Amino acid sequence: MTSRTIITGIPSTVKKSVGVLFFVGCVINAIPLGDFIQVSGLVVVIIPTIFSALWLKLKVGFPAGKFLMLTSVPVGILMTLVSMHAILQSVGDFREYLGAGAALMLLTIFYAVILTVVGYAIDESEEGLAYKADIKALLLPVILYLLVILIIFSTIEIANAYVYVSTEVAAIFFGIFCLLLLGKKQIRIGRALVDTSIIGIMFSLIISLVGWFNELSLGGIPIDALNIATLGMIYGSLIFIASFYTSIITQETNEINFGVKNWHLIELAALYILLVFAPPSIFEVFS
Repeated sequence: MTSRTIITGIPSTVKKSVGVLFFVGCVINAIPLGDFIQVSGLVVVIIPTIFSALWLKLKVGFPAGKFLMLTSVPVGILMTLVSMHAILQSVGDFREYLGAGAALMLLTIFYAVILTVVGYAIDESEEGLAYKADIKALLLPVILYLLVILIIFSTIEIANAYVYVSTEVAAIFFGIFCLLLLGKKQIRIGRALVDTSIIGIMFSLIISLVGWFNELSLGGIPIDALNIATLGMIYGSLIFIASFYTSIITQETNEINFGVKNWHLIELAALYILLVFAPPSIFEVFS
């Protein structure tokens, strides 16, 4: 009996569980654990995402692996940007937060990437198979995500939650959504939402960069320009997650190809985070 025959004879659930344990164990072995464990980050990313994956699997048969693969990174990016915006509001104490604060902020994306890789590895969904849920089936996961966001707000030391509200940035996304929904033939609401999230983020970043460069001559941190980009990323990530849930209701999940859309979101988030929190190069450290 060959090793391949032995492996294929093992139940799928057992193989997946062992694979996940090996993967997580190797990651833990490779990192300085103390720097990568943040309880609040684990709670706001892993708990709601895994719960939602299992809930939708139970209620509508949506593959848990596919759910983790397609939604973990957007959730991680959203949570990171919520913390990032709070750091940028503490502009008077910016140096106090710049090092360790930025590192902790990025851990939610790290946890999300782990969930995404696990989801990709265990996903056995059939290509083209449609899954449909009504609003009631999605209500509990949505409420859980909202509670998580409220918990984040309660732990962030900012003057008030109004710093997360911008009618100007919201207007950008609303205008794009109306244009797509009314101007493009035969577009459905799920695709309109996901396209709005990506296009809106791009617009926010461009507007922010124009303001950023215009403020360079004044010196200091261009906080107004940064707020446009950060809030654009936050609103866009929220809309992205909402578009995924909407696509399950409208049966657009396969048609939209959220895997590709995920990459667009990752690219935009990476660009912005590196623009703001790019670590110093070796030459800068030793100069």
